[in-house]
Amino acid sequence: MPYDTEVSTTATVFDTEDDNGIWTFADLTGDGSLDLARTANTPTAFDAVDEHPAASGHTFLLRDWTGDGRADLILVKTRDTPGGKVELHVAAADADYQAYALQTETVFDCEDGGAWTMTYPRGDHLVYLKTRDCGSGMVEVHTAGRGGGGPSDRGEPTAFEAEENGTWCLAPRGVDDGEGGGGLADLYYVKTRETDSGVVEVHAATAESGWQDRPLGIVSSFAPGEDGHWVLADLNGGDVPDLVYVKVRDTDSGKVEIHTNEV
Repeated sequence: MPYDTEVSTTATVFDTEDDNGIWTFADLTGDGSLDLARTANTPTAFDAVDEHPAASGHTFLLRDWTGDGRADLILVKTRDTPGGKVELHVAAADADYQAYALQTETVFDCEDGGAWTMTYPRGDHLVYLKTRDCGSGMVEVHTAGRGGGGPSDRGEPTAFEAEENGTWCLAPRGVDDGEGGGGLADLYYVKTRETDSGVVEVHAATAESGWQDRPLGIVSSFAPGEDGHWVLADLNGGDVPDLVYVKVRDTDSGKVEIHTNEV
């Protein structure tokens, strides 16, 4: 059964007190492998956008927007924008994140009722996973074109009832959308609270079914914990992403640790 065995625990170079940012995996060097990255409030081009972006509630993503193989740093600005629209600001990796590759207003009104993300590995489509105040009562997937251009869709209700007891995200690998964008991706829910099993659960709905078919609803070997961050990452090249717990507090090694369950 997927995720029923923890296959590796790795101590990193990061001290546990470094937990002052967002942890994720991305190809930072362009070598095709995923690196562990922490986005913290350090000097970048975003100083001109927001004095304290890491504390503002906006979303930071690492995606290869420019297409050079390296992950660019993307700020999805969801509050207090001049036009009342969500904005995209892309700091280019080839400029050491000191220059913009894109600054644009999107078709989305500013809203903070879910999770903002983009398709992998390139940010071809801006996606809003709406998890509360949904008119349908179900989690909804709202998408826009490359750069957040429109028109946006009306929002596709999924097979999931709206709730927020874990992490909602897209699969690290998209499904071909027929237009070369890889704009579709399966929807995953890593449920870490109020689970029937008492352990972390992973649920998924497929993009090909319009997020109606739920082929995955399984328990993991992880007990619910509040000492880190849950991430789905394609670390081993399988059809189903690996479940990773980036533990940042109370680790045996005294370092930030990566705990991985794979299929």
